[in-house]
Amino acid sequence: MRAGALSDGFVLDASVALSWVFEDEVSEVGERALAMQGDGHSMVPSFWTAEMASGLAVGLRKQRVSDAKVTTFLAAIGEFDIRADGAVPSVSRLL
Repeated sequence: MRAGALSDGFVLDASVALSWVFEDEVSEVGERALAMQGDGHSMVPSFWTAEMASGLAVGLRKQRVSDAKVTTFLAAIGEFDIRADGAVPSVSRLL
């Protein structure tokens, strides 16, 4: 990514964001995207929250993540400047 590109925003894929909560899915791309969250905004498609809610629900059902970790994760991403293309409900309301 070129220097200064983040000021224009970047597209945040749900699989990248979910890698922040699932320890077995940690990746360099995910870590870089997480580190950039404080520097600008992220753009997501209108279906992003549904993908996030589905991924978290499956993770909870398969016991890949605890309720407490999901709660902490939702609070953390709620602080990020994530802008959706269209109206999007919050992830926690879909769980």
